Amino acid sequence: APTLSPSVSPTAAPSQAPTFSPSRAPTVAPTAIPSLSPTPAPTADPTTATAVPTMDPTHTPSIAPTPDASAMLLMAMNQKLDAVDAMYRFTFASFVACCVVLCGAAAIDGYCIRKNDYLCLIYILSFALQAMDMLSDCFFAAQLSIYHRTDATVTIAILLYASICFIVVPVLTTLYQLFRHIQKKWAASQDTSAWLMLHSNKLYLVSILCGGSFSAVRLMNSDIFQLEIFHMGLSERELKRFNTKRLWSVVLLENMPQLLLQSYFLGAFMINGVSAIGISSIIFSCISMVVSVFGLATDRKIFSNEKVTMITVEVTGSSVVDKRERARCRTRKHGLQNALSMVLKIHRDSIEIMRPVLINAGLLLKLYIYENLSVQFSSMKAVETTQAVDRCQIFADTVNSGEFAKIVQQAWQLQDEPVASNPQHQIFQSDTAASVSSLRNDIQLAHQTTQPRDVEQPQQP
Repeated sequence: APTLSPSVSPTAAPSQAPTFSPSRAPTVAPTAIPSLSPTPAPTADPTTATAVPTMDPTHTPSIAPTPDASAMLLMAMNQKLDAVDAMYRFTFASFVACCVVLCGAAAIDGYCIRKNDYLCLIYILSFALQAMDMLSDCFFAAQLSIYHRTDATVTIAILLYASICFIVVPVLTTLYQLFRHIQKKWAASQDTSAWLMLHSNKLYLVSILCGGSFSAVRLMNSDIFQLEIFHMGLSERELKRFNTKRLWSVVLLENMPQLLLQSYFLGAFMINGVSAIGISSIIFSCISMVVSVFGLATDRKIFSNEKVTMITVEVTGSSVVDKRERARCRTRKHGLQNALSMVLKIHRDSIEIMRPVLINAGLLLKLYIYENLSVQFSSMKAVETTQAVDRCQIFADTVNSGEFAKIVQQAWQLQDEPVASNPQHQIFQSDTAASVSSLRNDIQLAHQTTQPRDVEQPQQP
């Protein structure tokens, strides 16, 4: 009895309760709360806060960590230069696309829809080349201004102000040359003076925008879409005469100085890379200079020995009275050129037919015949039996005989034969050409006087 009672009761109570309770309760409660609660807060917050300082220095890792003033200025200059270069590429591509669309539309209109023999796409391309040259020079000056704000040295300042000067001065010079040429030459022409009264302000504006009056004058003679604003009425000879002034204002005052400035700038400052603005400026300056120099040399040689004959004739009749027919006939010249070249025995490119002028009963036709007297003189000197061809008399005989009216009817595809009348001519030639012509006449006269005459034999009884 004493042994069973103390053995069972004390053993069960102290053995189970302390073992079960302290082993499970302390393990579950403290482990779950400290492990979950502190982990999300310290892990997420530092990671999110680190994103802002990590992204900003990534674009410029070498400059942003070190706050250096010169490095910051260099970074800002490079960003501005990249922006100017991107703007130039976009502007250049847009301008080229507009010129391509304009030429394509003008070609479709002039060659397919409304046939126009006076359309000249070369004049549009000449205008585009001059405008792109001007555009590249302006962006080159803008590029220099960015360098000048960052590095205000004497060299950069000289390059900047010289570049601006060689843009403004040539434009003003060409405007003055255009004004003087209008006052001396073109104002005396009735057709050209009438056009200038309506469109002279547009001519000066286009001259400023494209950087020169020479390309602007060519554009205004391109006859795009048969618009009057693009038909100034100048002959090819008058355009080339005006273009001979290009040497001083464009080549010597713009192309050559800009080429020297751009070459020096690319060699001295563009060490890490080549700028698209500088390269394109050099290319356009070289193209403009080479084309101008060779073209002027050729034109001056031709003009010094050239004889120009201007012929006018009236074409009237019922077939050229209708408004629509007259408008169609005013755009056709190639057929007349081919036919007159065979009649006058001269190359078709030596005959220039101007756009006919409206008169009361029909059209007034004006044409120019260009002859190089030095070639004729050399040929005549080699073969002394060559006689001078009086092309004015040949043309007058063609008109009076009615053959010219048939030529016009066939070339203009008229239903009825028109009436050609009142042929007139006027001859222009330079001093050199006049002396060559006089010498040619002297040689012909001497040749005629020295030819042996037939001796009359006495009659036999």
